[in-house]
Amino acid sequence: MRPISFEDDLSRLIDQAQPSLLFEGSTPEDFCAWQEGFRDVLTGLIGPRPERAALCLEFEEEIDCGLYVRRRISYQTESGVFVPAYLLVPKGLAQGDKAPGLLCIHGHGHFGKDSVVGLNDTPERQAEIDKCSYDFGHGFAEQGYVVLAPDLRGFGERRPGYPGPRTDFCPRNYMCATLLGTTVVALHLCDLEAALDVLQGLDFVDGDRL
Repeated sequence: MRPISFEDDLSRLIDQAQPSLLFEGSTPEDFCAWQEGFRDVLTGLIGPRPERAALCLEFEEEIDCGLYVRRRISYQTESGVFVPAYLLVPKGLAQGDKAPGLLCIHGHGHFGKDSVVGLNDTPERQAEIDKCSYDFGHGFAEQGYVVLAPDLRGFGERRPGYPGPRTDFCPRNYMCATLLGTTVVALHLCDLEAALDVLQGLDFVDGDRL
C-alpha cells in the first residue's frame, strides 16, 4: 500500500469536511442573522486578545516629503508593548480642517511599514516596492489622506535582526501564540484596534471617515 503523505491526508480530510456555516438564506435579514452567528464563531476561533493599555502616544521625528509630512510615532497596545509606525499628514490642512484617515497595513514583505510609506533608500527596498506596489500609503497621503502605517508583530522593526537579512519567524510565532492559548491574528487585532484609536484621537482626522 502506498504511504499517504500528510498533505494527501489533509486534502482528503478537507474533501470530507462538512461546512458548518454555509449561508443558505435568500434575504438581507437571513444574511444579517447568518453574519452574526458567523462573527461569534470566528471571534472564538481567533482567540482572546491581550488587555489593552493606555496608548502613551509619542512623536519621535518629522520629515518633509513634499506634499505631506512623515512623522515617526510609537504607541502602546498592551502593557509594555509599543508599536513603531509612520504617520503621514498632508500639507495645507487649515486650523480646524479634518482629513479622512487610512490605516495602511503592510504585507508579508521584508521591510514592513517602510515599504508602505515609500522608503526606497536601497535597491532591495525599491525592488520590493516595485514587485508588490507596496508604497500605497505614500500615494494616498499625496491624495490628501492622513495615513497611519504600523509594523505588525514579527515584521519591520518588530522582527529579530532588523534591518538585516530576514528570517521567517512566522511558524515559530504561530506556534508560540497557540501554546499560549491565543493566535497571532488576535495579537495583530489588538495592535490594529489601537492604531484606529490613534487615528480617531487626532484632531485633524475625520473620525467618521476612517
